[in-house]
Amino acid sequence: DKFYCSASSNGGGAVVYNGAASDDLAKSDAAVSAISATATDASADGAPAIYTIDMSGNAKKVDAYKPATVPEGKEGNVNLVNFDVDKSGNLYVIEETYTNTFNLPANFDPNTDDKYKYVTDSSDTFTLTKYAADGTKAFQTALTDVVGEGNYVNSVKCDDSGNVYIIAGQSIYAMDSNGKQLYKYDSKGWFD
Repeated sequence: DKFYCSASSNGGGAVVYNGAASDDLAKSDAAVSAISATATDASADGAPAIYTIDMSGNAKKVDAYKPATVPEGKEGNVNLVNFDVDKSGNLYVIEETYTNTFNLPANFDPNTDDKYKYVTDSSDTFTLTKYAADGTKAFQTALTDVVGEGNYVNSVKCDDSGNVYIIAGQSIYAMDSNGKQLYKYDSKGWFD
């Protein structure tokens, strides 16, 4: 039984418990203290990171998780949006990569000019990556292709059968454990 915790330089963090649902385990002082400390401590290079924390409070970085990078020639950032762990220990991670491409004039002065006036291309993409329990990357799916442009992907959850559920905007997308879309449910309101 262990907790999973994410940390990033922008202060974001998420916690997922993988194991028997027990108030006694969930309230373990050592584990809760370690989660709090880890969630506020980003990796040295500022990239998102995921940690496991056992019931004694021992934290270990999940080395299998390798955050996406901003493509060469573009500026932007990568955010670890959300993650979940299924009962078999497979890790599902949603990342957002936001990028801009600029065409700055030769006389551009960053002290007096706004570089965002010279944006020639921008993109906001989401990906779902599954890491098998042994740490290997099982698959990666471009969620923007699934949910469409302009829909913010904000959550991922797994069920006991290995299905994966993605919340984007006013819709829930169900996928099997290999990333194949099973169905889509549209709501008349927003999900929290």
